[in-house]
Amino acid sequence: MRFGFFLVFVILSCSKNNQEEPTSAPSENCIKAHDLYATYDSLSAENDSLAQVSLHEAIETIQEEPNAVDSLFKYLEPRITYLGDNFGYDTTQYYFEKYQLEKKKDLGTPKSKALYYYLKGYSLYHNQDYNGSIDNHNTAIEILDKNGIEDDILLPIILGEAGFAYWQIDIEHKSKAYNTRAHDLLWKYHQKNEPSAMVSSFMNLLQNMQEYGDWENGQQILHNFEEYFARLQSGEFDITEEQLQIFGYKFYYSKSYFLVLRPDKKAYTQLLAEFTAWHQRHQLDSYFDHYLYAFDSMGYGMLNEKHFDEAKAYFDKMLELARSDHNKMKALSNYASLYYAQDMPDLMLEYTRKSLAEKSFENNDISYLILKLTEAKLMAKPENASEVQSMVKNAIERFLDKEIDIKNMSLDDINNSISNRWMYILNSASAVYRKSAGDNKEYQQTALSLSQLSLKIFLIYYEKGTFNFPLDETHKTINEEILFNVKAANFSQTQLLDILEKIENGSSQHLWNSFLNKNMENLNLPENLLEEKNRLQLKLANIKKNTPEETAIKDSISTAELEIAKQNKSFDRNSYHEFSVKKILDGLKENQSILRYFVTENEVFATYAHKEMVELYHLGDKDSLSRSIDTYIQQIRTLDASWEETSTYLFDKLIAPIAENLKEQIIIIPESFLQELPFETLTSNGEPIGLKHQISYAHGIQFLQHESQKKASGLLSIAPNYQNSKYLNIPENVAETENIAQITPTYELLNNAATKANFLASLGKYNAYHLAMHAHMDTTNYESSSLVFSNDEELKFKELYNLNFPASMVTLSACNTGVGQELVGEGLMSLSRALTYAGVASVVHSLWRIPDTETAELMKHFYQNMKNGEAKNIALSNAKRQFIKENPLKQHPFYWAGFVTVGDNSPVDLEANNYWWLLLLLLPIGYLALRSFRRS
Repeated sequence: MRFGFFLVFVILSCSKNNQEEPTSAPSENCIKAHDLYATYDSLSAENDSLAQVSLHEAIETIQEEPNAVDSLFKYLEPRITYLGDNFGYDTTQYYFEKYQLEKKKDLGTPKSKALYYYLKGYSLYHNQDYNGSIDNHNTAIEILDKNGIEDDILLPIILGEAGFAYWQIDIEHKSKAYNTRAHDLLWKYHQKNEPSAMVSSFMNLLQNMQEYGDWENGQQILHNFEEYFARLQSGEFDITEEQLQIFGYKFYYSKSYFLVLRPDKKAYTQLLAEFTAWHQRHQLDSYFDHYLYAFDSMGYGMLNEKHFDEAKAYFDKMLELARSDHNKMKALSNYASLYYAQDMPDLMLEYTRKSLAEKSFENNDISYLILKLTEAKLMAKPENASEVQSMVKNAIERFLDKEIDIKNMSLDDINNSISNRWMYILNSASAVYRKSAGDNKEYQQTALSLSQLSLKIFLIYYEKGTFNFPLDETHKTINEEILFNVKAANFSQTQLLDILEKIENGSSQHLWNSFLNKNMENLNLPENLLEEKNRLQLKLANIKKNTPEETAIKDSISTAELEIAKQNKSFDRNSYHEFSVKKILDGLKENQSILRYFVTENEVFATYAHKEMVELYHLGDKDSLSRSIDTYIQQIRTLDASWEETSTYLFDKLIAPIAENLKEQIIIIPESFLQELPFETLTSNGEPIGLKHQISYAHGIQFLQHESQKKASGLLSIAPNYQNSKYLNIPENVAETENIAQITPTYELLNNAATKANFLASLGKYNAYHLAMHAHMDTTNYESSSLVFSNDEELKFKELYNLNFPASMVTLSACNTGVGQELVGEGLMSLSRALTYAGVASVVHSLWRIPDTETAELMKHFYQNMKNGEAKNIALSNAKRQFIKENPLKQHPFYWAGFVTVGDNSPVDLEANNYWWLLLLLLPIGYLALRSFRRS
């Protein structure tokens, strides 16, 4: 019963709380209240309205008792997880009104105070005052945190309620943070005694992880949920049969929802069979929608993988099973998504309209808003601009229940909602205005304003970590809309710079932040601390996940980072590093220009930048360009004689529109499939562009503002011996290092001394490294890619990634070191990229396997040019020209174009300033290394 606790409340309220005095006889009010409650209890099953009268008379009678409030809190504290059933919104509201609790905030214990603010927040939540609810929940959380009350069930319950309130107002990044903390506390302290709260926490957090596309963390949570559900079924917990049935519905639904991120036909078939068996066995009508929406989730999983027939089969089943108008509407809207994915706009429009006709929508129904925007977007043309734009404005105003100035919409207009839904809504509204604008400047500006607001939400929503698939797709869609809007209008250079700045700050900052943090650490980092941190990171990379050992190592790393922070005040591991595009462009030399390529959802764009000049170009359809580039790369790697025709086609597509503005030095910032393209090989009038321009590459425009901080000096060359190895020996690698040693003084780790341990001991002691060794490339699991030292010792990507490697330059003369697995939003996860994560300022790597003889010749010219003081990009460009001049029969790009420079282009000082670095390196290595390690 909803008010079943009041019998106890009446009894508690009519007794003294002071345990030192004997309990007095009940007052007349108490006796009357008790009798009235007994009347309520007896009537409730037969006549609910009369029962309610009796109950409220009981409450009115008892409310004047002086200790009623304290008694109620004492009763509620141990029953906090059952408030939803036993306390109820209407009673909560009544309670705050009748007892005027605003006047009784000083309620004694911290828990009572926190409970007061929680109950007030609970009441406001059900009155749809979500912001007021959040404020009160946060006050309660602050009280508990301030008093160190972490292990009480009250804290995770309040965190979960706050997380749900944030979700209701579409502030999803906050919802995720609060639900994560609630889940962690429940798992730590309450997984055995609070199974209902635990199951709800799993559900909420998996929903957050799915919405954020966080597969890695979500997968671990799902694994824990699977184990926990198995324990629930085993009888380990004191729960009823009905509770277990409910938990089953919640578990299977949550799993189907989360697996949309990585759909698998076999896993879906098994999951659906298990869920169907569970539903047929228990038939809980109140949880039928959990079963129904599993078909919805699985359909979208198949749709994401472009398995259209399978997706339709799941959507068909959902429509067949749907009972309510709302669920039928949702099922019909799924077909609109299906036909959108298959580029069938007429069918998409038909099913969008069927969905709208299926039910009567409340004004604040988000489904209506999204469907109307979809309809308007499909109809949008200049000739019906007034109609579709009115549809957009009216639908948004209906949802928000207020008038808006759509040309100047702000976060305040949408109640500061930070969610995927609002990004989609604003992007769709932008598309309607753009497609219907024609030459109307006002409509064009409105479209740009809406897409920029969508990007603003994304910048808050995105937590500045690693991108994942949904985040990447959202970002690409927003970028495409903004870039189309910019291209359609003649905006000023200042506006273009401002827009470019926002787009760049919306890109994944994971690599940039890692690089800067490592460099800040290394500025004033004692060698013993650097070595200890690298040792711990290597150990962490190779230990089993979710074990006490992993936790202990992470704690040790945190201790090391605290020590780093003490010694380097500018270091902040959690900082997000802003950058200025204008400042970067101002810093370009007169002979430098930047080509920044954007691969969006369906298109490819490029921006050309030099000093004050910024131009935007739309280069064409993404899919056709991707196919041409795949063909071209194969032609290069296989010495195909037809390469030049494809090269000229790609030049016309990617370079020709911009060619007249290009300066002598071109810094190319590619993304997606463009990262494997050697731009310098693209030909115009039979001549590769790389023979007329000096081309280098960067991971992002922000890297161009970094100035390399030199700490060490000298060049270390490493050339392992692969005799008696599973890897083929490299006959020329030692000769390659000897050639370099004849050009500039060089420290060397050769043959058996070229071990993983000796390399790791050298970190921080040299300014430049030349690695003439094998690389193992795993394009399906990038973390398993590795550099191979003597004795087949591997330094894996996941180890290299976490090291502190303060070098100005590393040359990877191994094959394919610039190739890797494409990670959405991040780029090619190559060994070259791992070095950038580790803090290396510039990397020279290869895009394909280049023969040993040609590699040695190119490297000789490269180091000679750097010895002469040339910048890295100029030195490599000139080395390629020298190679072609000396080898007229090897004009094919296969021989000379494979090596590229990425990162800082400034000259490198290869000279060692003194010899004491050698002593520091030799001491720990031992006698064998002393014989093999030499300075040439």
